[in-house]
Amino acid sequence: MDPELRELMNRVKEIADSLGSELDVPQIVVIGPPSSGKSTVVECLVQREVLPRGPGITTRCPIVIRLVHSDQSEWSEFGHLEKRFTDYAEIREEIQNETLRVAGRNKGISSQPIFMKMQSPAFVDLILVDLPGLTTLSNGAENRLRSFAMEYLSNHRTTVLVVSPVHTNVRDSEAMKLAQMVDRPRLIVRTDFENGIGILDVFAGDALVQTPPLPRALRAKGSARLLKAISTPLRNQIKDQLPTLKTRANTLVIQTQRELDSLGSSVGDDPHLHSALVLKMILQFSDSFVTSINGTVCDLSTTDLTGGSRIYSVFHDMFGRALREMDPVAHLLAADIRTAIRNSSGTKGGLFGSDVAFEMLMKPQIRILEGPVTRCVDLVYDEMVQICHACTSEELRRFPRIRTQLLEDTLQLIRERVIPTREFARSLVDIEESYINASHPELVARSNAARTAKALSRQVTAKKKSKASRKPLGSSTMPPTPMAPLGETAPTKPLPRSHSALGISSQADESASGRDKLLRYFFKQSGNMSIPQPKTSTSLPSSPDRQNFEDGPLPSQPDFNDSDAGSSTGSDSPLTPPLLPEEDPETALIRSLIISYFDIVRESIEDLVPKVIMHSLVNRVTAELQNHLIRDVYMKKTDEISTILVEDESAVRERQRIKAQLEVYTRAGVALTDISRYYI
Repeated sequence: MDPELRELMNRVKEIADSLGSELDVPQIVVIGPPSSGKSTVVECLVQREVLPRGPGITTRCPIVIRLVHSDQSEWSEFGHLEKRFTDYAEIREEIQNETLRVAGRNKGISSQPIFMKMQSPAFVDLILVDLPGLTTLSNGAENRLRSFAMEYLSNHRTTVLVVSPVHTNVRDSEAMKLAQMVDRPRLIVRTDFENGIGILDVFAGDALVQTPPLPRALRAKGSARLLKAISTPLRNQIKDQLPTLKTRANTLVIQTQRELDSLGSSVGDDPHLHSALVLKMILQFSDSFVTSINGTVCDLSTTDLTGGSRIYSVFHDMFGRALREMDPVAHLLAADIRTAIRNSSGTKGGLFGSDVAFEMLMKPQIRILEGPVTRCVDLVYDEMVQICHACTSEELRRFPRIRTQLLEDTLQLIRERVIPTREFARSLVDIEESYINASHPELVARSNAARTAKALSRQVTAKKKSKASRKPLGSSTMPPTPMAPLGETAPTKPLPRSHSALGISSQADESASGRDKLLRYFFKQSGNMSIPQPKTSTSLPSSPDRQNFEDGPLPSQPDFNDSDAGSSTGSDSPLTPPLLPEEDPETALIRSLIISYFDIVRESIEDLVPKVIMHSLVNRVTAELQNHLIRDVYMKKTDEISTILVEDESAVRERQRIKAQLEVYTRAGVALTDISRYYI
């Protein structure tokens, strides 16, 4: 092969290897009739006698030879055999043996190829295909052989060598017809083996078929003419690949330079550069932290919640759901409520307990909110720690000591703020527990307390009427009470104090003191609602049918039917929800008030706790972080900046590697420019 072409192809191959690109290896397909000298043409290109020779048809299956340029010693190997050959006689023998195996011993033709690789410093990257002789016969083997030949001929890297004996008409040969079916560079090689000349001449592919024919100024003889003639199509193939390689080289230079810039330059020994670099990293870290919480980062994730969105999820998904799922009376038994009512009445007893029982039962239920409140603060703290660890940059990865220092100081600031935030959030529960606002306008509206209170008043009225209709038990000293006319109240004498144990009191304000305090609250919610008042007379009712409570209309409640209010059973109207068997109306009233007031407190806590956390923890940290880091890292460690500004060893090695790559890509681009200018 032309030495200049060999140098060009090898140089381009080295450049492609340095760019990580695969060159389209040129291939030459040799076709022609049987015994026309195709194997001789292939050996002329290889410059080695590697193919078997003999009388008759020797090549009975395709032989594909891959030439590889290498700095190692010369050797050959076959695709079907794991063995390296250095003796060409052994190579020819192995080709003959493999031909007998795939094509048989009856001189038949096979389309199964024999693959061989040859490596040498003298070679260029090239593929040579030696096909069996083509005939006009039409059988299975010949058809398969033509299909196999078309696979190689149709490749855009192919140059076709049509071998034709000097005494035959190349225009009518099957090889020429097959070559004309594809638009590929063609060379016609005329051979004369009858006179012992071998390769006689080489023509351009269309010299014998075009009119007028191409000039035959290159009328050289022999192998030298063939090697020179084949240089033109090979050079053109190299030329076609140069623009792609140049684009690849320029792209790699830009990418590598960008990667090198991301790693930054070496810090050197200038203390001013050290201070500027540390300040830059502090600003980048604090800005990354703030933008992550505010959700203004550029590379937002579309698969997972990150940054401030996770804090929002803690507030509204986890904390809010936990509060809404809490049941304030889940573990509060009716017996507990009745005991609290009795304890709040002391020795007075009475029909109703005071509001002390309600407060005594309400405060422990409010206290259970402290757990979710504390947990909410801790979850937000955990999320801020995760955001802190996710804040990084290329500079911070280069200097692990600086990154560690920034993380420690940021976490210290978060820990300093989480303690007062936790106390602040807990104080909300303490505030709600310290004062039970029994006059809250939403207390009765949120519950069925008014309905329960009205049912309770009916029951008490019935009990009082029942007690008033009884005669004194075994008391001979008590004169009988005269019956008063209908609508009048008979005078009565004061009863002894011992009778109060039976629920009969001579003082109306004592018998209704606990009741008035509670009922006045319920029935004063509406302006047109009258408060039930006991009769001013101290005498007992003269008739069980007399009403002791004057029930006014309830605009916000259904109108109850009072026809059964005077019955001794004290049953509620059909619209009143039935009480549990173990609950009396007063117990149900307290339970309903506890649920209603707990909902009020829960909504307040659910609204205020996120505000407290944002004000005292999140916003304070984001506002103070930058100044905190400058004060604790940049200012206090001015003398220590050189010691902590130590670059990671892996980053140093990576910069050196990228610099070497950049130099290789730059040299490759320059070399391709020189090749385009001087060789092509």
